[in-house]
Amino acid sequence: MIFLAAVSRANRQEAGRSARVACLLVALVVGGAGCATQAPLVTTVQRAAEDFELPDTGPAAYVKGTGPRVGIDEAHGNYHTADGRFRPFAQLLRRDGYRVEGFDSTFDAESLAGLDLLVISNAIAAEKVGDWSLPNPSAFTEVEIAAVEEWVRGGGRLMLIADHMPMPGAAADLARAFGLLFHDGFAYLPDGAGRMTFRREDDSLADHVVTGADGDSRIEFVRTFWGK
Repeated sequence: MIFLAAVSRANRQEAGRSARVACLLVALVVGGAGCATQAPLVTTVQRAAEDFELPDTGPAAYVKGTGPRVGIDEAHGNYHTADGRFRPFAQLLRRDGYRVEGFDSTFDAESLAGLDLLVISNAIAAEKVGDWSLPNPSAFTEVEIAAVEEWVRGGGRLMLIADHMPMPGAAADLARAFGLLFHDGFAYLPDGAGRMTFRREDDSLADHVVTGADGDSRIEFVRTFWGK
């Protein structure tokens, strides 16, 4: 799973608050990638973890309904939506005071002006929904990409997420606008059945705001499959 967080200089502190929920986002979508504090995560079919209970992490970041406005993209064939596989993620953010809604508009200056944070997860071009064969065109028009880039430069925050092929191909043009290269393929160890595990104990998982500090929020390992 690839995360791209694009923020303006004026919003780096606020972006840190978004980062603290990023690994929990992974945990809440079971089957794509796992984050764990102790026992390994074993899954089969990807689904929302509706029964996930978040440990008590203290006071909410914002008074309920007063936090940043978050739009979860639903206008680009997205595999994850606010009322679908990202429902627990949306609930988590709401519990922390964020105002979260599904965002089903095309990207332009007017629609983006109503958001503080835009979350795009596994978008795909309309003609490729249900057809993952190459080539994988952009899920976003050039006009939309320019609008998002301008919005971020003006203070907006973007969380762009892409799993394995064909999702990186669909998001590549948008990522390129921020100086990143997305590889539209798979990453795995030949003898690992497509799985890779990154652990603190062997230093393959680094200390970071996303992986948590000491205590219940500390992530001990992250498991991926097929490069997700």
